[in-house]
Amino acid sequence: MKRDLQVVVDCHIEEIKDLIQKKVQNGLGGSSSNIPEPSQSEMEMLSNPSIQKYLDEMVCIAKLVKDLPKGWDDVSNPSSSFFVKPTFNEENCWKAFQYALGNGPSKCSLRLDDYGWDEDFLYVSDFMQNNGLLMTNFPKIIQEVVDYCSINESTCFNMMEEIVKISDLFFVPRDEFCTVGSELETYESIVDIWALLLNFNQKGLSCNPKKFFFGSSHSDILMKIYNDEQNLKFQDDLINCWKQNISVHNEVVINETIEMVFIPVLIRDGSSGHFVLYVVDLNKHTIYYLDNKVFVNVACYKEKIKRISSILADQLSSLFENLNLVFDIDIGLFPTKEVKGDWKKGATDLDCAVYVMVHMLFFYGSEHFNFEPLNDEKRRKVCRSCICGRLVLSDMNKVRPEILDKIISFRDKRLSALEEIFVNRSKREEAQKIEEEKRRKALEDLKGKEAQSFAKEGGEQQGEDGKNPRRSTRGKTKK
Repeated sequence: MKRDLQVVVDCHIEEIKDLIQKKVQNGLGGSSSNIPEPSQSEMEMLSNPSIQKYLDEMVCIAKLVKDLPKGWDDVSNPSSSFFVKPTFNEENCWKAFQYALGNGPSKCSLRLDDYGWDEDFLYVSDFMQNNGLLMTNFPKIIQEVVDYCSINESTCFNMMEEIVKISDLFFVPRDEFCTVGSELETYESIVDIWALLLNFNQKGLSCNPKKFFFGSSHSDILMKIYNDEQNLKFQDDLINCWKQNISVHNEVVINETIEMVFIPVLIRDGSSGHFVLYVVDLNKHTIYYLDNKVFVNVACYKEKIKRISSILADQLSSLFENLNLVFDIDIGLFPTKEVKGDWKKGATDLDCAVYVMVHMLFFYGSEHFNFEPLNDEKRRKVCRSCICGRLVLSDMNKVRPEILDKIISFRDKRLSALEEIFVNRSKREEAQKIEEEKRRKALEDLKGKEAQSFAKEGGEQQGEDGKNPRRSTRGKTKK
């Protein structure tokens, strides 16, 4: 907004000041008939496309601020609950997610107090049993949602139960969703549906969307291009994947108003994978790279991220051309800048998808970015809970009513469910011990048989040597 105001000041500030002053003097407290018609010069000035663009942007910003709980006070007051406070508090973290996802179908329009439950309750999921103390300031219904949707027990729950559903093509079953509320790696489907949530949030803005979020389903195709950049089929597959993502799964389309494109990438290494995030900033002509890991081989690491960045830039340019979008810039010339922050610890952990999803929500383009809840493992568990709660309770979730009904009916079944889970796990552990004992005995028997066979073969060889002893020539001289 500061940039826009400066442009207006440089161009037509005097005319605008006169126009506003006349409107205020003549229109304040009077009927619309008392407001004079704009002069010819005023009409010409206001019809200037540049002026219209800047004024439209300022009106958009004003509308966004007006929608905040305390209006302009939320912006002018640095201690406002709209921002994450310097001293971490799990309630502040939840509020930050709530405010950031407050538009269109991504918001939660429910009155959470209507689902309140004053009683203390037993946590059933492993995740909440281990981390529930961190979420005590969350609304009770949020704690219940996280607990219920994080239960990973096939003997008591249908693991194919749909927890979040956008359409018949896009839903997440329990066996995948429970990885959000867990100590496990988060499923790729969670990142994909999170991108949908953020695009719905952009669609709900009172002005044109400024951001577009891809999911990570393109990652395998992208890495094929990385390994074979000359393969045109792979390049066409990536463009088609992106186009399908835009046209089929999202209500937000990419057009000339988009300023930032978020591209999460899942880099697979055998059976495991690591999420990273690329952000193409069309205003700052920069590609930002966000990754919680710090690699030992820095030179090799930087070369890899630059190559992926270059591929993304080329393919994104091809996508824009395919969509008949004209940007007066060459994305291929954008420098790649790695984003720093206190959250970048360098350790390998299972929260890489959490970093990426939080960055997708809060990152606005800067070489240095901080979000305090990401700084240690316990606080990232709070971020996992916020992601879980916002996905389940968003207005876009078509199965939200059913999930809430199940959560409420589950209140009287928590103790029995906990007991059943305990008994089933005890049985599984006992069966596992028996199976391990069987394998151990089988291994010992195999080793015994191999030892006997080896001993027998050695005895037979010794007997042969006795029948045909080798004759030594030591000490003898040739004649």
